[in-house]
Amino acid sequence: MAPELPEDKSSNKTDPIDPASPLSRDSWRVLVVDPDKENQTLIHTTLSQFVFKDKAISLLKASSTQEAQTLFSEEQDIAVVLLHLSRETTTDGRWLIHYIRKSLKNQNIRIIIQTETFDSISPQQMVEEDDIHDIFLDSEITAQKLNTVFATALGSYLHIQSLHRQLNQKQAMGNYFHEREQRFKEITIGTGDLIWEMDRHGKYTYISDNITDITGYSREELNEIHFSAMFNEKEGSIAQKRIAHCTNACLPFKNIEIWKQHKNKKRLCFLTNGRPMIDANKKFLGYRGIDRDITEYKLSEKENDRLMAQLNQVQRLEALGTLAGGIAHDFNNILGVILGYTQLLQMDVSSDSKTSHFTRQIIDGCNRAKNLTLQILDFSRLKEEEKGPQSPIIPTSVVKEKLKMLRATIPSSITINSDIPQKTGRVLVTPNQLYQIITNLLTNAYQAMEGQQGTISLTMKDISLTAENYTPTNELNLPHGNYVTIEVQDSGKGITTELRDKIFDPYFTTKQGGDGKGLGLSVVHSIITRCKGAVVLDSQPGKGTRITIYLPAFPDEQKKKKMAPNAITTGEGKILFVDDEKMLVDLGKMMLERIGYQAVAVQSPTEALAVFKENSDSFDLVISDLTMPDIQGTQLAHEIKKIRPNIPVILATGFDSRTALAQDDNKDIDAVLSKPLSINALSETIKKFLK
Repeated sequence: MAPELPEDKSSNKTDPIDPASPLSRDSWRVLVVDPDKENQTLIHTTLSQFVFKDKAISLLKASSTQEAQTLFSEEQDIAVVLLHLSRETTTDGRWLIHYIRKSLKNQNIRIIIQTETFDSISPQQMVEEDDIHDIFLDSEITAQKLNTVFATALGSYLHIQSLHRQLNQKQAMGNYFHEREQRFKEITIGTGDLIWEMDRHGKYTYISDNITDITGYSREELNEIHFSAMFNEKEGSIAQKRIAHCTNACLPFKNIEIWKQHKNKKRLCFLTNGRPMIDANKKFLGYRGIDRDITEYKLSEKENDRLMAQLNQVQRLEALGTLAGGIAHDFNNILGVILGYTQLLQMDVSSDSKTSHFTRQIIDGCNRAKNLTLQILDFSRLKEEEKGPQSPIIPTSVVKEKLKMLRATIPSSITINSDIPQKTGRVLVTPNQLYQIITNLLTNAYQAMEGQQGTISLTMKDISLTAENYTPTNELNLPHGNYVTIEVQDSGKGITTELRDKIFDPYFTTKQGGDGKGLGLSVVHSIITRCKGAVVLDSQPGKGTRITIYLPAFPDEQKKKKMAPNAITTGEGKILFVDDEKMLVDLGKMMLERIGYQAVAVQSPTEALAVFKENSDSFDLVISDLTMPDIQGTQLAHEIKKIRPNIPVILATGFDSRTALAQDDNKDIDAVLSKPLSINALSETIKKFLK
């Protein structure tokens, strides 16, 4: 319930800043709620010459919250409210704020509080709970202060209005596409054919709902690929040439036989027909057509062709590694935007609200995705550095992740059992080396089944080799100590005694017809030997094979005390922020300003260097991305240090921080931040240099 407001006999007045101009859409509506007439006069005088975006201010005055409420019922486009609070009017003022935000449901209006003292209010609480744009004391009021506050408030108001317009546009587009989808759904009722549309670049813009039943792919999956991506490579090239001949001339194509691949690798045959789509202005838009499934008919005429031979393991890993590295880099930048804006949103909501709970879940998901991205980046580094891993890792999570990936490549007729604890000892091996070990062991195990049903078991555990339980032998000759074991056992045909001594030799293979390259187990043996471990083989013909890997275990590092997730350190200073991604530039500026710093954010390293040269003494710290066009982050740091050797430079990178600082040319880097940037880590790192 709103409090009973005192009766005020003052009449409402609209007082334009320029008496010659009427109150119109060409001016900003600003409501001043202040019982002090002298203060109203001061504000009127100060803002008389104020212009923002070529528009002056039209001032609405109210001596009480009751008058203000009346004005809100009459005026629909108030942009800013300047509310003066004293000890006597604090309660009424809080009621007016609640009326604007809750009763009117208006989150656009920017509210500025002017108060004689902070004794009766909490500025931080009001900013967070009531979305107050700014709060200042009576003693702080100056012409410059008012101009600055109103400029930022109107800028914020414009930004919010722009967001609403964009939202309305998206909703309109959504309605349009919904109507279009309904129209095509009606066409496809009662037919088993695939009805599709694609744009002039060959990407699907519509596929009928029965696509999943026929091909196994969802509409969303196919909307992201070229129409020929599903073509069987052998027959598809011929069909693609015939279709390309027609599409290049903007001609219809009819009854072209195309072979595609089901998601489960089954081959499908379609008879496809398509016609070009031309708009009223004779502009070519794409193609619309129908695919008729004739697979059963074709399979009755001839048997399935043999599947193409798989690429050898080295080529497969190299191609996948290159692709994984590119995807991970781009995904990291997108993830940074999601994480950063979610953290900013979390700071604006109450900690016990549903929104706060949702943001925490998003942040947790982002952190999990960040760890997965780091694993992908590790996987993409196919050539290990000569000096090997720099610090031990806990291998269980890496093995679990790789096992999950490999499950999709191993035939479903083979059962995979795993016994992997939550945590084992730490081992001195890189994630990519572990990937290669697990890939080769499991590939060797399932190929031993020779297409038959079988079982593969993977077990990890900690063991201790002591004088009481272990005596070195030719098969296992390791010093006493703690080890982590990885054991892979299969129910395949086993290995004969004559072949056991050759199984780890390079290029030795038991497969016929060139199916094997003889590299898998030799790679495993090479990695384990470099890690000062051992490989033990136990196999008998007809009883399967068990291969056990021994890796030396290292003691756990003392865990560093982590700051609470919501603890964010604020500070003061001017920071130059550089990144070649526009989204990250905007986000970096907002994050820095949110934690109290003045930020100058630029998208080009060349521009950043020019800005710094122009006024180097005004900056307290520089944050730069590592990988940028023209100038790398390390090169930019070197040039900046030439101008001001003592200025701190922080490097932001999606790669391992140790890798980023490992090169000699990185001596100008004072600290490294891992991308995607966390506002907690950002504030803590900056605080190390700006006390």
